Amino acid sequence: MSSDGARKRKSSPKSSPKMKSSDGGEPVPKLEAKASETKGASKWKKMATRTAVAFVGMGIMTAIVLSDHVVIVGTVALFQTLVFYELVKVRMEPNREIKLPLFRTLNWFGYGTAMFYIYGQNLGAYFNWVLLQEYHYYVVFCMYIGFFLGFVFQLATAAASDGNAASKREIYKYCFNQLTWTLLIVFLVVFQLRFVTQNVFEGLIWFVLPCALVIMNDTSAYFAGFFFGKKIFNFPLTALSPNKTWEGAIGALFGTCIFAWFVSDWLSTWDWFVCPRRQYEVDANKCEVSEIFLPTSYEYSGITLNARPVQLHFILLALFASIFAPFGGFLASAIKRAYQIDDFSSVIPGHGGFTDRLDCQFLMLFCTNVHYRTFIKFIPPTVATLVQGMKGLSGQEQLSLLRQLQEMVAEKGLTP
Repeated sequence: MSSDGARKRKSSPKSSPKMKSSDGGEPVPKLEAKASETKGASKWKKMATRTAVAFVGMGIMTAIVLSDHVVIVGTVALFQTLVFYELVKVRMEPNREIKLPLFRTLNWFGYGTAMFYIYGQNLGAYFNWVLLQEYHYYVVFCMYIGFFLGFVFQLATAAASDGNAASKREIYKYCFNQLTWTLLIVFLVVFQLRFVTQNVFEGLIWFVLPCALVIMNDTSAYFAGFFFGKKIFNFPLTALSPNKTWEGAIGALFGTCIFAWFVSDWLSTWDWFVCPRRQYEVDANKCEVSEIFLPTSYEYSGITLNARPVQLHFILLALFASIFAPFGGFLASAIKRAYQIDDFSSVIPGHGGFTDRLDCQFLMLFCTNVHYRTFIKFIPPTVATLVQGMKGLSGQEQLSLLRQLQEMVAEKGLTP
């Protein structure tokens, strides 16, 4: 087939439009909005599809949030796994991987090791699984060694395979490139959610509302851009995502802050959302509500504001969701343009894949945990972890600790 035919094939509707570089070399992507999303009936059809699917998704997520804390954590882990699958698939080259035994299996094993690392310790404390708490890091280390040796084994297999030196070098490069890509995905998908279980177990409001802020920001930006986009600023918010407009971003900022103020006030009245559940036996529908969720009066220069402290905290988180979290989406857009794909998958009609919907959520949840630990409360150890630590004390140290605990309990007027 001629080179002209090849060029026509590359410029198919599924590929990004191209323009020739100034130096006459390889063509580079031309960053422009997709016509199907910006013109005519297709624009309205996509909006209707996105809206309908969004309502279905909200219904499913509401049922999950009201079910159980473990179900929520399991759902997050499932979403992480689906995002990992979509991102790994972006750079998959089956023709090369067929020469490497268990290549994708090793990638998934590395992902499983990272997931066990971030979830194992917290779930062990939550269910009071003593063996898991004691040997968690040792098991993680053994899994890592298995992953490390497996990668070196693949390199050795490539070295022993048929082919000339040049072809073997290509296989080596492919292995290292894929390893680097996998580690980047693990960092973005897994380690940004290192403490997501603590977000859930410290009170569902610290998980549900940050996720809702990102959804609200994305929705507000979409509709503000849909109706008012490029009416004031006739250039995109960023060249990485030409469909995003300044009008949409500004509208989303105000919409998200208003949403955060009123919804945080509303959720603070629900014990299910504000009560921590650091162990499985604890009833999350009954607790001594923290002062952060109680109405407080603030006075400044003769002006009085009646609000709950948590509302002020969520205004700050709303600003993060509006200004910084969207950069997760910009990164995802850059990946799609680099590999000339419209969406990471088509599993969610009108929305693309799970990566397209969750690209900002991981960064937002990471920020929420850091904010909670820094400005609100140091996450205390559970009774199970304290007891486990006390087992390592000598008899005299345990007696001394017992006397101190008795004094602390007596000061609070409590009796055993």
